[in-house]
Amino acid sequence: MKKYKVKRGDTLRGIALRFYNDPNKYKIIAEENKIKNPNSIKVGQVLIIPEEITSSIKTKIGTKKNDGLGEYHRAFRGGIRWKLTEDGLYIEGSGIERSKGSPKTVTKIWNKYNKEIIKWAKHFSVPCVLIIATIATESGGKANSRREEPGFISDFSTPHRVSVGLMQTLISTARATLHNEKIDAKWLKNPSNSIKSGTSYIAEQFPITDFDPPKVACAYNSGGLYQNRGKNNRWKMRQYPIGTSKHCDRLVKWFNDAVFVLERHPKKAKVTYSVLF
Repeated sequence: MKKYKVKRGDTLRGIALRFYNDPNKYKIIAEENKIKNPNSIKVGQVLIIPEEITSSIKTKIGTKKNDGLGEYHRAFRGGIRWKLTEDGLYIEGSGIERSKGSPKTVTKIWNKYNKEIIKWAKHFSVPCVLIIATIATESGGKANSRREEPGFISDFSTPHRVSVGLMQTLISTARATLHNEKIDAKWLKNPSNSIKSGTSYIAEQFPITDFDPPKVACAYNSGGLYQNRGKNNRWKMRQYPIGTSKHCDRLVKWFNDAVFVLERHPKKAKVTYSVLF
């Protein structure tokens, strides 16, 4: 965590550019300092600058063993610690957390979409359990899911404000990760296309996540890995709703469900969970 004292002529966008090399990340600073109006900072005001994870402990996708994921670790100071085990993600103090009851959602997703999940898992070298957990978290397995964010006007003018399909990628994110400006909402409602774009985005973020499930959850949800010190955020990683741990909590439970289901399901994954640790 860094601190910065506002100087004459400073703006939040300028400060974000200085620390994150991106002026559009001013919201991260505003959230941490509870600034409602980004134009209201004052000279002499001391701002807390959340940390950002910008590099991986692995060198490339496919690197195995000795990467630290099988030992207790955390993202940021003050956050809970976890490790990966054969049975799933083990949280220090609470163990392997799973959804209540039988893992119906994960089983349904794997039964219905295993062909597409396996195809794009192999193509992008992403473990199937991560794809399943992301689908469960983002849409619950509903291919027609659509979420419009505050500021949405239309798919054409604000493609960065609307998420579509099984993996709920923003239209703008799908276009960027697949280098295809023709992608639209109709295209993303096709299950295979949504899985392709979402899995590509997970693979794209590997340099900062190492495919570590909690980091994958927060990077996918928030566009990167940033510190958030909210008292209700046990992971201390930025995610929506801001200041909470709800998104990551959901994905971790679905992830552990997926590990459980795929160990016992007759249809086996081609990119297995074991590549993570």
